[in-house]
Formats: sequence, C-alpha cells, structure tokens
Amino acid sequence: MTAYEHGNERRYYLDRALWGQFLRFQPESWPTYRDWPRLLGALRRLSRWLQDGTLDQLTPYMLASHARTLMEQLEPELALAGVPRSGMPEREGEHYWQTFVETVERLLAMLESGWL
Repeated sequence: MTAYEHGNERRYYLDRALWGQFLRFQPESWPTYRDWPRLLGALRRLSRWLQDGTLDQLTPYMLASHARTLMEQLEPELALAGVPRSGMPEREGEHYWQTFVETVERLLAMLESGWL
C-alpha cells in the first residue's frame, strides 16, 4: 500500500492484483461500494409509505399521483446509491401505478439477486 498527500487529503493506493491474490478474489469479483445508508433510507421511506392505511381510501388516480410524488423524491437517493434509473415507460394518470409497481418489483429483485 502506498500513502500520499493530495492537497489537504491523505490518500492511499493499493495494488489490486496483489491484494486480490492475498484475499483470493478473482479479478472481476471484487466487492463494489454501495451507499447502504442512503439505499436503506429510501427503502425505509418506501416501506412506510406502503404501510400507510390512508392509501386504501384514495382513488386510483390519486394513489398513482402520490406514488409518482414519492418516486420523484426517492429517485435522487436511489441514483446516488447506485440504483440505475428505470428504463420503463412513464405512464400517465392512474396508469402510473403500474410503472410504480414494476419499479418496486425491479428494485426488490435487484436486492434479492445480490446486485445491490
């Protein structure tokens, strides 16, 4: 490992090949950084929103509208945590609910698969 100063920061460099050999990592199997606090915070907000009992009283249009607002708030946090933006089409009106469901299912599938 090599340490050096850059401005007022102390930075470190390590030889990935040597450390990978020592840790028995394959070249493509190094762990990747995930901003877990940001990701889990977004998931916590999503979970709390889904458990809100007042959602059952909303019309389909209003439910979709609230879901869109929530996703607009969560999207920057998810993006900073490394979750790619959904490539799904943006549906209008109450049809946005389907986009919301697909987005949440994709996120959960990514977590389950270990991608995140």
